[in-house]
Amino acid sequence: MDRAASLWSDTELTLGRADGALTLADRAVATFEATPEQRRNQGSERMARLQQVKAHLVLGDPAAAENALQPVLDTPADQRVRPLVRRVAEVGARVAATGEPRDMVTRRILDAVTVFRSDTVTKELPA
Repeated sequence: MDRAASLWSDTELTLGRADGALTLADRAVATFEATPEQRRNQGSERMARLQQVKAHLVLGDPAAAENALQPVLDTPADQRVRPLVRRVAEVGARVAATGEPRDMVTRRILDAVTVFRSDTVTKELPA
């Protein structure tokens, strides 16, 4: 149910139904959080959290988006797979396109996405 709700959330967002997307993403995250740590699919959980972020942004609530984004940003660099980095970049692009750049929350989100992406690239470079 957790991963399926996340995928349906993505569909809802694509169809322009942010309320439905948020409901499904919230359900997915709650299911992940109720699962014992050793049995959780952390990659899918991060993707569900990014669905929450995107839905909050579409609904005009950057503070809630920032709150939902934080657990994703806490992902250790060695666990930042390309699909995750790509989705975080999408969040940054959405914020840049729709957010007010002088808004403090929007600025923090953009800065955090930039740091997340640069830390990831740095870890991928050969020593």
